[in-house]
Amino acid sequence: MLTSTIECMNWRKPIITGLLSLTRDHTLSHLRTMLAMEYRPPAEIASYQTDCLRQIIIHAYHNVPYYSHVLKDAGVILSNDKIDLSRYSYLPVLTKDIIKNEFANLQSRDSANRHPYPNSSGGSSGTPLKITQDRAYHEWNVANSIYYKTFAKQAIGQSELRLWGSERDLEIGHEKISTRLRNWLYHRREINAFRMTPTDMVKYAADWNCFRPRWIESYVDAMYEFANFFEVNHISMHTPVGILTSAGTLYPFMKEKIEQVFGCPVINRYGSREVGGIACSCPGGQGLHLSAWNSFVEILNDDLRPIAAGQMGRVYVTTLHNYSMPLLRYDIGDLAEYALSGCTCGRGTPLLAKVHGREMTVFRTRDKTIVPAEFFIHYIGVVFNQGSINKFQVVQKDYDQICINVVTKNQASVTALAPDVEHTIRRAMGSDCKVDWNFVDDIPRLSSGKYLYVVSELKPPDQTTKSN
Repeated sequence: MLTSTIECMNWRKPIITGLLSLTRDHTLSHLRTMLAMEYRPPAEIASYQTDCLRQIIIHAYHNVPYYSHVLKDAGVILSNDKIDLSRYSYLPVLTKDIIKNEFANLQSRDSANRHPYPNSSGGSSGTPLKITQDRAYHEWNVANSIYYKTFAKQAIGQSELRLWGSERDLEIGHEKISTRLRNWLYHRREINAFRMTPTDMVKYAADWNCFRPRWIESYVDAMYEFANFFEVNHISMHTPVGILTSAGTLYPFMKEKIEQVFGCPVINRYGSREVGGIACSCPGGQGLHLSAWNSFVEILNDDLRPIAAGQMGRVYVTTLHNYSMPLLRYDIGDLAEYALSGCTCGRGTPLLAKVHGREMTVFRTRDKTIVPAEFFIHYIGVVFNQGSINKFQVVQKDYDQICINVVTKNQASVTALAPDVEHTIRRAMGSDCKVDWNFVDDIPRLSSGKYLYVVSELKPPDQTTKSN
């Protein structure tokens, strides 16, 4: 009854859907496709995805100079435009360097007719990467974002609060009139995650409780900081139906804290600016459902061969709807693993067991053993942290050299626990690993607003010359 009452009060939804229809926007049509497909058998979803993959390959071959020869050389395109998908794994992966060097040749010849617009990555691993996207891609991506909200039964037009930090997306007091109008119509408010002093967060808490949002969308790290601040200061918060986190790795201890403080489920979205939403965690907690209608995902080892479920590999993404600048087998720079089995929720989409985060957030030993960021975060931030560590960042300088930057309340306390921390690290990294401690006043975020607990300064394995 309560849900029905809320829906009846949501007068914004018919207005929004009507305006989208008048502007010939296909977002809601794409959303209906997703909702109709999500519980279909895996084979049926895979067939739909394969059809989309074939279409983008044919388009890229005929319209994108870079792919005209690359697809042919790999044996993916045969005579008479026939496609051999068994050869798709022979297509060279698309790296950030290739995109920068071949940017003009990666543009579709008909992109001007597709309402193109520029975008760029957040720059987590260096200089932001410039790419081109278009209206069709945008409509599919927006539909996918709305689809993720259905996991917590959030509908179009219901109140939502967005805690974000990209200077390109949010500049309080300087928003365009169109942005303000859109936020009013969609019943949305935005908070700048770049401004999170104690004074700011007290004000944000008051705004939150006054607005009483049904839905929260936030950076992972910003929401975790919020949860800790409100808990320590005993600030009571309005409980939403769900919180969607993104733009970072949601570690178990973060999820537990956020759910404990705010009293609602946390749903984690995985994606990037270059390719949009890739996957979203299931409310049942068994993994992240891949958006098979938006992208084709491969998880490969260092030799560019498929890995078995349950093993960690590197993520490569093919966008299925960005015809202005197709990205085929794009090396997104993340590590993830497939789930060992499907999800009991009934959705037929492929399932990721875990996303380990950026390549730069995992450490490697000399024998090529991977030590994920979660290892360091768990032991330093949870097991050994007795409340004396405010902030930390672990940096791998070399295979046998690690530096731990620490912002602390009590340096003596941290110094006392240092031997136990170092012993634990050497168990994972090797007995010869040197651990240095660096006590600092602050550890800055990246320019994108993200915060990295773990950073590797080692050069990742070179995969540009390998093929299957």
